Amino acid sequence: MMLNAALAGLGLSYLPQQQVQHFYRGREIDPVLADWCEPFSGYHLWHDPSRRHLPSRCWGLVPATRRKPARSVEEATRRHEGLPLHDPPRLSLAGVSFFRHGARMAAKMPWFAPLAAVLVIQTTATILSRIVATLAPPMLAAHGWSADMVGWLAALNTAGSVVFLMAGTPLIYRLGSIRSLQTGMAVGVIGALMLVLPMELAALAGSFLMGLCYGPSVSGGGDILQRLSPPQHRNLLFSIKQAGVPLGGVLAGLILPLAAAYLGWQGAILAVALLPVLTILAVQPMRDALDAGRDRSRRLSAAAFLSPGNLTRPLAVLGKAPGLVAVGLAGCFMAIGQGAWFAFLVTYAATELDFSLPLAGALFATMQTVSIGGRMLLGWVSDKLMPGLTVLRLCCLASAVATGTLALSGTHWPVWSLFLLAAIAGIAVSSWNGVQNAEMARRAPPGMIAETMAGGTILIFTGYIIGPPLFGAVALMSGGMGTAFMVNAAATLLAQIPLAWLSIRRSA
Repeated sequence: MMLNAALAGLGLSYLPQQQVQHFYRGREIDPVLADWCEPFSGYHLWHDPSRRHLPSRCWGLVPATRRKPARSVEEATRRHEGLPLHDPPRLSLAGVSFFRHGARMAAKMPWFAPLAAVLVIQTTATILSRIVATLAPPMLAAHGWSADMVGWLAALNTAGSVVFLMAGTPLIYRLGSIRSLQTGMAVGVIGALMLVLPMELAALAGSFLMGLCYGPSVSGGGDILQRLSPPQHRNLLFSIKQAGVPLGGVLAGLILPLAAAYLGWQGAILAVALLPVLTILAVQPMRDALDAGRDRSRRLSAAAFLSPGNLTRPLAVLGKAPGLVAVGLAGCFMAIGQGAWFAFLVTYAATELDFSLPLAGALFATMQTVSIGGRMLLGWVSDKLMPGLTVLRLCCLASAVATGTLALSGTHWPVWSLFLLAAIAGIAVSSWNGVQNAEMARRAPPGMIAETMAGGTILIFTGYIIGPPLFGAVALMSGGMGTAFMVNAAATLLAQIPLAWLSIRRSA
């Protein structure tokens, strides 16, 4: 109708150029305001790619429509029979490249195999990140480094993780989650080997690379679980994945000292460096199915990683869906208390409770070991018995109580009571992360799970960065760690504010 009106000379019409350009030759229609015409991105079956928010039913339609007509009878036959294509055709639809055969494989793949892969990668990344903390005494003695070198190595390890969480999302979109996890493992191997070199700069760079290795386990692993986990088991599966953190810590504490006793500390690092290699090989069979939706048209460059838009996207995306900022802030406040336990429990037990160093290490190991089962327990509870937000509120309260109780402890307390408190803290203080991650993933905008998980983890790492210095400053000013633990208990309770706001908003 608009075209006919323009041809009749009734006025101006706003039409796609492809529809009217053949009328230009006969001067039946003349283009006007050409410099102000926006480029047309093409016809889309289901939505304009400039739109950011879409109903879940619309996203559910995508896998059924991402295909390209067969180029031959043989290709059509292979598709119909579900056989792999040697050169699978690609259709770029709304900025996403997808292969139909890979989509079918991913849809049929049971969730337990990807869960096992993500858990193994999470555990391996954690073992690598614990190398410095576990082998620090022989490393410092061999190189003649001062004790503050351990602090710098730990800080650069955390910095590497934060850098990937801020800038690494394009890698996941281009390579896929599994390949990004494998790339992280390879980078971790390089970082571990650099620790063996007798140079401070090499050790600092290696610690940073091992931090980069940890980053993909958060965003890439979260993306895989959110896509494949059944909704009724999602909190449990995220908690099982997060159980890889304390599991890796326990394994590092058991394996690395034993390996160092027989192989030397350099030999222990070389032996542990084989774990990421084996992990890369173990998850390779899942790559084609789980990474079928990777965007092969995306180009990776320094500008893609370092652009202001990409660096701020993980935090900016938290404002695109209701409740993400509140859940992220709750994780930040709870991480302040958790970080104090992780960083100072052994020191507090050894210096103020008169524990021997092995006994203090056993106290910390008790907390970590209980946390392995505690994370899975809280995931099951949040799936079957009560909402995840309620579990987080209870954990927040229990964490503050446990931290305050530790602040009141003294040398007159029985040893068994402190081990019991450490076991309780293994659940109350150290096991909420999986439930919080599942809440973040559940609220993520469609197609932005990686950015959401990265942004939420950056907030948690902010708590880890704030907690230990705050603890140390208060301990220095007060002359003891008891007051510092009490302040951290109060900081943990701040998580009740955003969680209460979410509950009020939901009831309203």
